[in-house]
Amino acid sequence: MKKVILLFLLSSAIVADNSYEIYVDSRTDKPDSGDPDLEGVGYGGRAILFEDKLMLDLSFGRNIEQKGPLAGIDLIPGFPVPVYDSDNGESTIIKGEYYIWGDLKSGAIGAIAGYRKYQIDASIPAFQFSQEIQLKSTDLGFVYRKDTGFGINYAYGAYRSRLKFDGGVGRNVNVPFIEAGYTFLNGINIRAFYSNGSNDSFDSINLSLGYRF
Repeated sequence: MKKVILLFLLSSAIVADNSYEIYVDSRTDKPDSGDPDLEGVGYGGRAILFEDKLMLDLSFGRNIEQKGPLAGIDLIPGFPVPVYDSDNGESTIIKGEYYIWGDLKSGAIGAIAGYRKYQIDASIPAFQFSQEIQLKSTDLGFVYRKDTGFGINYAYGAYRSRLKFDGGVGRNVNVPFIEAGYTFLNGINIRAFYSNGSNDSFDSINLSLGYRF
């Protein structure tokens, strides 16, 4: 089903002067708690539609792992440090940007709306803990983006996320971000994305390689 949605998104960009991109990436999320990083890979598609007024991005993460010692644990001398041994993680991220002022080729200001879902088979063997954990987030914010279709392209902005673990109480997180990339004349695109969470959230780093049509 996810592949069908992705193909629909990309095919919708073929008409008129719209453009689209398919990409693969590496993903690293760094918890503010000091716990081990969550690391994985992903793939997705991005389309710029309606005469450069709307950008849609749909991606899926795979093989997300979290392995390493727990942070902030006061240990009894002589006992080993408990570690995470979590794997089989997945994520789904849907993001849209609608540009209100300006145009992408010279720089445009727009609004962001997004939805993110993460799940991982969390395991801490020393505590005999094993459970599938889900985190969902809805995002609203703003962005400044410049994209000429080739050469240097970049964006920066911020969004406010409403995070909620299954069975937990939701909390709000402010997330500034920056994205920069370079598109070669043959359509190959490289891109880096960094966001800085707050309120005991996590920082994210994505490095992607794609092809633009």
